[in-house]
Amino acid sequence: MKGGVQMYEVEFKFDGKSYEAILTADGEVRSVEEDNFSNGNFLYLGLYVESSRSLYEGVGTETEAYPGIFGQYGNFWFYDTTVGYSLYDDGKFNISPIVEFNFDDGYEEGDSTIFTGLEDRDDSIDTGIQLSYDFDAFKVTGSILANISDSHGGHTAEIGIDREFVVSDTFTITPGFSAIYRSDDYNQYYFGVNPEDATTFRPAYQSDAGFDYEIEVAANWFFSEKWALRTELEYEIYSDEVTDSPLVDETDGIGITFGLFYEF
Repeated sequence: MKGGVQMYEVEFKFDGKSYEAILTADGEVRSVEEDNFSNGNFLYLGLYVESSRSLYEGVGTETEAYPGIFGQYGNFWFYDTTVGYSLYDDGKFNISPIVEFNFDDGYEEGDSTIFTGLEDRDDSIDTGIQLSYDFDAFKVTGSILANISDSHGGHTAEIGIDREFVVSDTFTITPGFSAIYRSDDYNQYYFGVNPEDATTFRPAYQSDAGFDYEIEVAANWFFSEKWALRTELEYEIYSDEVTDSPLVDETDGIGITFGLFYEF
């Protein structure tokens, strides 16, 4: 009831789309709005907790929490920590400008004695273009990104292949493999040592561009009408440009991430 007038909400479909109408008891239509979330739009918000073995010397295993989002609203889409806008999508081929938020890059001086006297290296925000094509049997995705935050100032490029297996109505599992190019500016920012920062235990090091390789398995479990659990297991092999750094004592890395999400 609104303003003393009994109101009713009616849902209906027209031309393939869902709508919600507000009517009075005598049939007067007060408003009609498109029901966006019944027209292919959805939104999951949640929190990730990640535990991974750091590649940096003396750091060991790190655990951190950060927000996550999955969803679609019109041409906008959200995946993990990436926001995109579909400029073109025919059901198989997609072209999207994207913004990617990287919460697990960098280090702080206090993380290890190897960083003593160095400035902190910040997480990054990168933007660029992403292309993907669904071959039915598998999906190929490629992207080129440039840094827009005050961090590495370089660029990255990635090409990957994955396939989603629908185990049941509530459970999916997606294995994938990707090759990641990181520019010399990127690698120097996170792994290089400038001459003025060199010490007897930390020699100067100039890093060039290189390719890293990653294997990932992701699983989604929709255990209730509104709640979902996502798990990601990642294994990464680093390039020589990374592993030759005096800041690094690992040639590969492994991590596991758990995310709890609620659908709005």
